[in-house]
Amino acid sequence: MSFHTILVPVDGESPSDAAVWYALSMAEEEQASLIFCHAQVPVPGYLLDEPLPAGMKIDSQEAVAWWSRHVLDRARGRAAQLGFDAQVRSLRGDPVAGILETARAEGADLIVMGTHGRHGPARALLGSTTEGVLRRSNLPVLVLPCATPECLSRHVDARDPGALA
Repeated sequence: MSFHTILVPVDGESPSDAAVWYALSMAEEEQASLIFCHAQVPVPGYLLDEPLPAGMKIDSQEAVAWWSRHVLDRARGRAAQLGFDAQVRSLRGDPVAGILETARAEGADLIVMGTHGRHGPARALLGSTTEGVLRRSNLPVLVLPCATPECLSRHVDARDPGALA
């Protein structure tokens, strides 16, 4: 099976960073195009890996839009480092519905996502966008559980089945 268009939802957290690197490796191997997407939903301040610009309130639409641009620019920058001209899409509303609609509209034939692998109360409280996409997608969805610094610090070769072990 070959892939022509790979959609990679990103949120700025380490599991989605792992998905970016893995998707880049796959796109290189498959000569596929890449589309990064981010759903604009309010983000609790403690989840941000960088401070907001001075004077910006965490719950404002301005902050949500800024974070979306930041996350997408970072993913596109990583792609550019490897010579890819990736596209980006900023989504509004329900992340699962937005990801699936973007995949359909863009003709994606694979979705690559990261996951925290939360269990119990943490999963119930925070939900799982990845799980929602898995349950509702008609496309193949590749889920990467990697969130370790060792995993994220190297370029992952998608052809190596043990690359994320």
